[in-house]
Parts: sequence; structure tokens; C-alpha cells
Amino acid sequence: MGRYIVRRLAQAVLMLFVLSIALFLLLYLIPGGPQAVLFNPRLGGAARAALAEKYGLNQPLPLQYVSYMQHLFQGNLDSFNTGRPVLLEIGDRLPYTVQLFALSLTCAVILALLLGVIAAIRQYSFTDYAATIVAYFGIAMPVFFTALVLQYLFGVVLQSFFVTVTGSPWPVFGVSSPSADTYTPLQLIADRLQHLVLPTIALSLLFVASWSRYLRSSMLDTVKQDYVRTARAKGLSGRVVFFRHALRNALIPFITVVAIDFAGFAGGAVITETVFGLPGIGKLFYDSLGARDYPVLLTLLLFAATMVVFFNLLADLLYGVLDPRISYS
Repeated sequence: MGRYIVRRLAQAVLMLFVLSIALFLLLYLIPGGPQAVLFNPRLGGAARAALAEKYGLNQPLPLQYVSYMQHLFQGNLDSFNTGRPVLLEIGDRLPYTVQLFALSLTCAVILALLLGVIAAIRQYSFTDYAATIVAYFGIAMPVFFTALVLQYLFGVVLQSFFVTVTGSPWPVFGVSSPSADTYTPLQLIADRLQHLVLPTIALSLLFVASWSRYLRSSMLDTVKQDYVRTARAKGLSGRVVFFRHALRNALIPFITVVAIDFAGFAGGAVITETVFGLPGIGKLFYDSLGARDYPVLLTLLLFAATMVVFFNLLADLLYGVLDPRISYS
């Protein structure tokens, strides 16, 4: 397995290198480019030359790419918008996105497993049809619409029914209450979690719907295999056959779908953090896109690509855990 991991890491590095060149050219060759952002129309020739020299915009594109990568790895790549190092900008926002991702991904996987397994066990029952309706609703509703509906329900319709630990209305925006400075440590944790409840629901609902339907189909296909019939013929109980044999093999394609959908999770985070006012990486990407902050945009795109590659590698390794017959050579 060690050789397999090394080979996959080498492929990932090559892939990210090619992708970084493609993203760099895509961003810097669009109409306007970084000079349209930095250069005020009233700037004189000397000021323009100084800015171009500072950011390396007077160099050919290949040298600009090399300069970008050098500054990125050295940690001194500056944002066009704030003038701060890009890595500091991302580091300040990263904890909020990690919290949202961890909660949303955990909830989506657990709920998808429960709904998918229950729907497969009780095929064509009321539970199966109810899970199907919930799934279709989640697939049909865009993330931003779900987020706005949740804000309206908890912020207006159900405001008097749901309150926080401090007795104030349930939070529908931001990451902390105005009076958070006076809270105890436990209240601070509870306050942060309550601010993350609605964003977590909005972000995870779409993936719960699609993943549960995929797992249901995979489970129904697995229980028809010969080895499952053999296990039943040997006298094993239905619970053992279903969970130890069928579910374990049905999880292999399920993990593949979860790994592939990581990019969709990142896209959903941009919308979710913007609607709920969470100062995470998704909100930073949205703001940088509006300001055409090219260094931040390119770094965030490369970061997202790296995470997609990492999750796909992790999924490949989990295959061997679920099915010992899979060998890495």
C-alpha cells in the first residue's frame, strides 16, 4: 500500500501543477485582468509602473506564474484588496469553514446512511415513499432557497418557539451573538453551535437527499448478488446478512459519490456562508470574486482542488478497509 500511496501522491502533485497553470491562465487572461483592478484610471505613468513592478505585472505570463508560486510558498503573496498576505486572509477564515464542513459532512453522511438503509430494508413501504419525497425535495431545492426559507421560518414564523441558551431569539445570521463578550465558556460554545445549526441544515440537506437515494439503489442491487443468497442459505439471520455483507459492499460506491461531491460541498459553502453571514472561506471567495482579487481567488481554487484530490485518495484507501479483497499494487 505504501507504494500505491506514493504513486498516487506523485500523480496528485502533477495534476495540481497542471491545474495551477490552467487556473492562472484562466484568471489572468480574462478581459481586464489584474491591471484593471489595481490601476486607477487617474494614475500616472510612474505610479502604474511602480505597481506593475511591485506585483510583477510587467513580466511575461510564465514569469508571473513562477513569481506567484514563489510568493505563495514563501507566504508573502499579498491580496490586491486588503494588502495582507493571502495565507493570513485564508487562515483567519479557515476555522469557520472547517466547523461548518465538519458538522455538515457528518450530518449528511449519518442521515444519508440511515435514510438509505431504512428505505432499502422497507422497500415500497410508507417509510420508503416518505424518504423518497424528502430526497426529491432536497434535490430540487437550491441551497440558497433552502437557506432563505430556514431564515424566514426560524427568524420570523417560529421566533417565539425557538430561543437560545440565553433566552434570545434563535440566530439566523453571523457566528456569535452581540453580547457574546459576557458569556461563559460553555455559553460561547453553545452560542457558536446554535449559529451553525441552520447553515448546517441548509448545506447538508441537498447531499442527504442524493446520497440516501444512491445508497438505497446500491443496497437493493447488492442484496440480489449470489454471495448474499449464499449467506442466507447458510442460515444467517437477515440482520447479519443485511448489515455485515450487503451494507459493507454497498458502501464502496457510496464512498465514491461522497468523495466526488466534495467539490459540490465547497460550492455550497460559498452560498451558505454568504446567506448566513459566516466569515469563512466561502464568503472570502465570494467577496474576492466581486473585488477581482486574483491572488486570493487563485489560491482558494488551488486549495479546493487540493482537498478534492485528497478526499479521492482517502476514498480509494477506504475501499481496502471495507473490502479486504481489494489489493493495492
